[in-house]
Amino acid sequence: LTLNGNIGGSRKIAILNNNKMFNKGLNFTQSISGAVSLKKFTANMGFEYNLSANNDNNNQFFGGEQISYNLLLNNGQSFFKTKSFRSNFSASLRLKNFRFGFRGNYNTSKNDNNTSLNVNTQTQSLNFGATGNGTVLKSYNFNFSANKRITKGYSLGNINPLIVNLGVGKSFLKSKALSFTMNVNDLLNEGNNVSQSVLGNSIIETRSNQIKRVVTFGLNYNVSRFGGKSFNLRTD
Repeated sequence: LTLNGNIGGSRKIAILNNNKMFNKGLNFTQSISGAVSLKKFTANMGFEYNLSANNDNNNQFFGGEQISYNLLLNNGQSFFKTKSFRSNFSASLRLKNFRFGFRGNYNTSKNDNNTSLNVNTQTQSLNFGATGNGTVLKSYNFNFSANKRITKGYSLGNINPLIVNLGVGKSFLKSKALSFTMNVNDLLNEGNNVSQSVLGNSIIETRSNQIKRVVTFGLNYNVSRFGGKSFNLRTD
């Protein structure tokens, strides 16, 4: 069991014609995580909360009039308070011929600022999935992975994809040195590579376009098993 945390503060000063103005900031992070490991089973879980604020930006008297710290610097309004929460879980099960893994995470972020941008400043994302691989009938093997993402607060489309990857293979020869594989990435063709980040008054949404559904074939020979024998070096 692990517990971590930190807190930090800042105090910025603007001086113009020997007049001072101040702006305060705060950063706070707290996280807790735990893990268990057994012979055939392992699991991990963690939680984290983060607060980043620069909200001491009220108007102050400067030169006989009220003016904000940031307007004094002529750099625009930078009032913000960003709060985020993250949690994650993963587990794996190891059997004689099979291995399975499970994972999930939840992230939410909210930016309380007085920006005039017509965008959603709160986003939520839930991801969960499973992986597995194994061998059947001694020479046949398979692998799979599936991941579902559910998001809220994005202005981009197709933000809740289900990504499924499949793979099968067959080993040949007595030594199993020769193998044939086939893999399908993004079977349902729903991948989108969408992300959003919020920091202060900056809200950035990104989408990367690329070919997502791909089928590959492979033929492999393990040269370390060439001839099916092991050779020992002479001592001299």
